[in-house]
Amino acid sequence: TLSFSVCAEVEWVGLMGFTFTITNPSEEMDSPPISIEVYTTTVTFIKMFMIKPGEELKDVARGSDPLQIVSAIKTNSISQSTPVADAANTLFIDLSFNVPKPLAQVQYVTISGLAGARMNTSVPLKSLLGSSAFCTMHDLFERGRANWAPATNTLLIVICADYELS
Repeated sequence: TLSFSVCAEVEWVGLMGFTFTITNPSEEMDSPPISIEVYTTTVTFIKMFMIKPGEELKDVARGSDPLQIVSAIKTNSISQSTPVADAANTLFIDLSFNVPKPLAQVQYVTISGLAGARMNTSVPLKSLLGSSAFCTMHDLFERGRANWAPATNTLLIVICADYELS
């Protein structure tokens, strides 16, 4: 519950608005019912649900509704080219985001759980975006490569700071 007082010398006549900032929760959720209640020392106004815009925001349906929270990742899937032992195997990753990545912001994508996979520590990536979208963490952000950590079975992909995803 958010509560505040209005100074006695302020007369509320007509539309009066204000803003405040919150931090959204970490988990996805639908916008909850939000209500407002106003009372004075002499009158209490009935508690009522607030009207939400219900409009798309950042490509998210009802994204303008308070606390309509989506994951940053919109689509994610993985498949392979072959199930045969000791064969070269190409993994196919489909990934899209609900939130655009602006320029000058580095974004990290970690794929974990690749137990048993064998590859070099610097892994070449073939991308529909073009290899220039990805960098490594070493070698001065070498383009078109990812970093493999065999001890944790994790592939770290860095989307370069000068590449904009939308």
